[in-house]
Amino acid sequence: MLQSSVIQRMIPVIILVWVMYVLFKLHQPALLLWCMPVLILYYGFKSIDHPVQRIIFCTFGIVISFIVITLNSITGLLFILPLVIAYVIANAQHKKKLKQQRHDYILNYLFPALIQQRFLNQYPLTQAEMEQVELGLKQFFLIALERRGKVAMPSKIVDEYWHAFLLSTRHYQLFCEKAFGRVLHHLPEAHDPVSPHRITHFSPPMVNAYVGAKAVSRQIPAMTLSGFPLLFMLDQALGVDQGFYYDHLVFTRLEQQIERDDRHNGTDAGSCGASLVDGCGESGGGADGCGCSSSCGGGCGGD
Repeated sequence: MLQSSVIQRMIPVIILVWVMYVLFKLHQPALLLWCMPVLILYYGFKSIDHPVQRIIFCTFGIVISFIVITLNSITGLLFILPLVIAYVIANAQHKKKLKQQRHDYILNYLFPALIQQRFLNQYPLTQAEMEQVELGLKQFFLIALERRGKVAMPSKIVDEYWHAFLLSTRHYQLFCEKAFGRVLHHLPEAHDPVSPHRITHFSPPMVNAYVGAKAVSRQIPAMTLSGFPLLFMLDQALGVDQGFYYDHLVFTRLEQQIERDDRHNGTDAGSCGASLVDGCGESGGGADGCGCSSSCGGGCGGD
């Protein structure tokens, strides 16, 4: 699905390259010089939210384009440089703003009362415990937003709450569109199938979840429990039957595996990312250009 999304975004580039080739063969340098401004204007217009900024950007682009055509030479392409710089800056600002908006939306989201009640019928939790579970799910969503690659779900009870949320398809789809720009899929097949204490080598989605959870916990102290990420500690704190329990030994193994993978690969072992389904909107944040997916890491995850 991700490849399909990338192809869709590349279609305008492919078409324009083909047009440029045809114009080159037809010896039409003036028309050929139009192609680059058109491409920049197209992506610049898509990247800028503010209407006034769009008007300024497009007006500037049209003026530069006329200068290029008037000069009618390759030298005229140098006048496109300010337009390219403006586009790069606008695109970077747009992505930064979009990422922050999605982060704030997840953090401040209020789960529908119907979903809470459905879940409480299965798990008779106190109000404080229910709030912790919701905070744990928000932490998972923030990890999926920030990290690339599949992200494991390290908590059984949070996974169950995610299931309850998934059943309310209208609410869940609306949430995903605003939080990720597309749907965060639930993938139960990508998981560590045994107890964390029996794992000698954790799956990439589980490592990704741990690295992401630590980063989110540093940003939001409320998402920490007993000095560790809330998402990894909830099952034990709530005494969940057949939950996924993590202790210092498990966290030490995770840290050691991350260090080994970093030395071996020379990269962040946790970046094995989430992927979003195409056709649901612009991408941004840590999941930039990709979708969100999770996998079960003891539990389940998303993709």
